[in-house]
Amino acid sequence: MSVTPEDDGTVPDSDLLYRRVPPSQAHYDANRKRRYPSSAALLPSSGDTEVSVYMGSKLTQLGLDPMDVLEAHESYGLMRFPALAARQAGYGVKQDEVVNSERPLKVDPAHAVLTGTPTSSKQKRKPARLLLANPTLEVLRDPVDNEDVDPTGSQR
Repeated sequence: MSVTPEDDGTVPDSDLLYRRVPPSQAHYDANRKRRYPSSAALLPSSGDTEVSVYMGSKLTQLGLDPMDVLEAHESYGLMRFPALAARQAGYGVKQDEVVNSERPLKVDPAHAVLTGTPTSSKQKRKPARLLLANPTLEVLRDPVDNEDVDPTGSQR
């Protein structure tokens, strides 16, 4: 079943959105010769219906660097894409500032969500795959998995 994406219209198409990528959701891609996010990196967490992202314009207003999105997530990678690319893939975009959190982060005021992920297992990955194929999506940092680090602590 498809879900109509909720889009509040306050996020401009040109705003860059940032998404954390856990190591388990970015495997080595031989064609790209690097780790690259799988469609799982753009799916809601279990029990959720929305995908967390952070708005670049709000990060700038807060005087933060996009890498600050990785606070408390040091092994994660980071990708970015314009809001337009998310909308073209079938997501809606809406601001969702985190005001109450058990683990407050300095990027919480820049939080937004991607909405409209299909609920049927057959269609669930379609918007994620479309967005990952968009040439405007960039991986800014690869995640670091324990198998990527040798015992001396250097990356392989």
